[in-house]
Amino acid sequence: MYVYDIGLSITSIIMRNCCETIRIQLRPLVFLKPTLTRIKEIAFEFEALHDISFKLRVINDSHILILVPSYDLVAYYNRK
Repeated sequence: MYVYDIGLSITSIIMRNCCETIRIQLRPLVFLKPTLTRIKEIAFEFEALHDISFKLRVINDSHILILVPSYDLVAYYNRK
């Protein structure tokens, strides 16, 4: 914005367009939906490495303990 002497609203539009283009181009490469076969392969590889039986979980179902700073307590509220 300051380098090219353009307004904040134009900068915002350019950034949104840039982010949307990156999301459209990279999402198929980064966020591939795994097949059932690939999920099983990942689980068996994990079991072989860590000697933990075939179990899959998602992190969104878990509560993760974090240390809350003494300032801005509202930002660290557990919404589950």
